[in-house]
Amino acid sequence: MRIFAGGIITETNTFSPVPTGYEDFISSNEQDQDLPNECLIMRHLQTAAQQRQWEITPSFIAVAEPGGVTTRQAYEQLRDNLLEDLRQALPVDIYPLDFKMLLGDK
Repeated sequence: MRIFAGGIITETNTFSPVPTGYEDFISSNEQDQDLPNECLIMRHLQTAAQQRQWEITPSFIAVAEPGGVTTRQAYEQLRDNLLEDLRQALPVDIYPLDFKMLLGDK
């Protein structure tokens, strides 16, 4: 099974006057040990894939702390990067939107 993995995660609070920009996102590609759990799930997914003998093509998971509305520029840049990674990975059998289902978490 060929799996593509990547995503964009944030919590938007429309009452916040401070927009969430591209620079507010942290990526799972970063080597920082203090990454949010949502970024670290990519590492767990890669381990689970190896155990099940799945072929996985990881992209990135970009996570921003809860904040104001995400700027159009930030969203479009992240979206375009993710879609380009997906195009390069094709063909794939699955692109999970909820990685926990693959890891067996409830």
